[in-house]
Amino acid sequence: MKKIIYSALLFGSIYFISCRNQNEVKNEPITKTENTKDSSFVVINQKIKNDIANPTLYIERAKLYANRQDIPSALADVDRAIKLDSLKPEYYILKADYLLFQKKIAEVKEVLNTSLRLNPNNAETNLKLAEVSMFLRDNKQALEYINHVLKADAYNFQAYYMKGIIFMENEDTLKAISSLQTAIEQNPDYYDAYIQLGVLFANKRNPLAKQYYLNALKLKPNSIEAMYNLGMYCQENNLFNEAIEFYNQILIIDQHNALAYFNLGYLHLVQLHLLPEAVKYFSKAIEARSNYYEAYYNRGYAYELMKDWLNAETNYRQALSIQPDYTLAAEGLGRVLEKK
Repeated sequence: MKKIIYSALLFGSIYFISCRNQNEVKNEPITKTENTKDSSFVVINQKIKNDIANPTLYIERAKLYANRQDIPSALADVDRAIKLDSLKPEYYILKADYLLFQKKIAEVKEVLNTSLRLNPNNAETNLKLAEVSMFLRDNKQALEYINHVLKADAYNFQAYYMKGIIFMENEDTLKAISSLQTAIEQNPDYYDAYIQLGVLFANKRNPLAKQYYLNALKLKPNSIEAMYNLGMYCQENNLFNEAIEFYNQILIIDQHNALAYFNLGYLHLVQLHLLPEAVKYFSKAIEARSNYYEAYYNRGYAYELMKDWLNAETNYRQALSIQPDYTLAAEGLGRVLEKK
């Protein structure tokens, strides 16, 4: 049986442990040549020189370092800030973010537990520990941290969001929807909650999915994630013209988006039966991602339908050169070789 591949939903990952800004994080004078020429570092170094005991200045410089992906230097500055003021939970949480960036989970937990001992009811620390527990697949522990936050603050939208994510992972859709909707009630501008609700309703083929994605897009008008999710929802529910429109919107923002080209190729191949157009879009997808073996396969299949056996064979062979165990391409190659 012939099969065409179309891309699955690749957004909406339920894990969100990362530096709040992956590009955010010594109180030694900066010796690196590039930093001495950076006006931001020149300014902050002078401020530190004039006020050497001010912890907020080291936090400011830590974030500059992290913007440059210099996490060791960022951590060194956060440690200096903590030595000057050991009672600020936000300093420990920032340090935890940077350690997470380095995937030092044991150290992350140690830092956050230190913060928690200083202030057991700090919501941000408890939620960060919940994130770490979720990362470690200990959802029971994560819920304990989250519920501790909600006991003190029944309106904490982040806590409800995280509960929703846990329920999603546990495949408890009703509770997940309830928690995520509560998060939106507390914060109507919560983009991530709209996206996750869209995912849940899309899985049920419920038209509400489209509205949740549109609400997310209103909050972030240039969100490729929201546009792609909308395109996939429309594609899977026979709203092909709308799907094409959303994929084209993505390409206005990112003209090298391989997924958008791929799905446009799929729609023109399978739904619209415009084979030359399908070939064009799959070719664009391959230009954007040279190892896109699924695009080679679909382009090969389009050529096969056009009875262009040579190009079909070439594309199937290329897909197999990238992914040698790709059964669909092997089957396609076998079909065209029989017809040559």
